[in-house]
Amino acid sequence: RDGVLQARTDNFSDDEKRLREISRNFDAIIQYEQRSGNPGHRVLHLMIGVRPESFDSFYVVAQQIGKVYANTVTKVDKTTEFRELNAKKASLEKALASLTDLKNRAGSISDLVGLHDKILEIERQMQELGVELGNFSAENEFCTVRFSLHERAATRTISFLGRVFDAFVWTAQYYLLVLLGLALVLVVAWLLTVVASRLGGFGKKG
Repeated sequence: RDGVLQARTDNFSDDEKRLREISRNFDAIIQYEQRSGNPGHRVLHLMIGVRPESFDSFYVVAQQIGKVYANTVTKVDKTTEFRELNAKKASLEKALASLTDLKNRAGSISDLVGLHDKILEIERQMQELGVELGNFSAENEFCTVRFSLHERAATRTISFLGRVFDAFVWTAQYYLLVLLGLALVLVVAWLLTVVASRLGGFGKKG
């Protein structure tokens, strides 16, 4: 089985430490690690190998790290593939036994040479098959959990006094703008009055 967990955290360093401690407690192996980003925007990707019998427990505990927003589990059944490899191995063993039995019988040199070559070829195939079976066992010795931990940028907290100061500044700015607006209106009104009075004086003279 393979599991995928993606989480966000406000306490990146602490959660990374917890994740590594959990891995040690379950005797898990960190098979791959990648980290990127600066403080406030860090990202950690871990590929963790877990014993099959511990997979479910580890997966549940790992979900307590940060705030998980994506999780999937994929089960891959490789029983058929394993049986086919073992069947091929049994077939090669029977063929090798038959050829070895023929080798002990009398025959021409050319026949013995050809028989010897066939035995060597089957032994080579059995060695390759042994490597495949060994790799198969190693791959299925662990389940894999891919854990991605994303750091969220800390939000700026404003104290009560800070809020009061910001409100005062905003109010003062707004009040000054209102005063300037009123002053501009009065100036314009005064100018209009002056202009009107002068125009009126010119009218009387005419």
